[in-house]
Amino acid sequence: MTTPITMARVAEILTRGNFTFSQTEAGGVVVPYSDFSLYLTVSDLLFMSTSRWRYEIPASRRAELADFVAERNSHLIAPAFTFQDTGSGYVLTLKSDHPIAGGLSTPQLVALLDTQIQLHAAAAGMLAARFPELVESHANGGKP
Repeated sequence: MTTPITMARVAEILTRGNFTFSQTEAGGVVVPYSDFSLYLTVSDLLFMSTSRWRYEIPASRRAELADFVAERNSHLIAPAFTFQDTGSGYVLTLKSDHPIAGGLSTPQLVALLDTQIQLHAAAAGMLAARFPELVESHANGGKP
């Protein structure tokens, strides 16, 4: 039996799975990880997951970043990679939306959450593999 997707159901499943998360004033949920944070929210029609990689890519590497994003997006259905200029560098955001107008059963919602977490974690892993020095620098307190 399918039921409408609500953030209360999402939070309940995350709680049962022993995930650390916080709820936002806007009604979404943020799930923190070491290399990225994942924001989950729902509308009447979509389940939306957005993550932000924790490391800023230097402005001097814009062309390399643009090539990486184009290459990843040409091979992956989800999540979609985008980047934004911060003035001093670039942050990467990953987004994946899924239609849910018909609702989902609890096992289906658990599977969707699990899939989204795995997709965003895999994307963070791809970024860490491509830009390992940023992760290492952060682990060393910002020192190369």
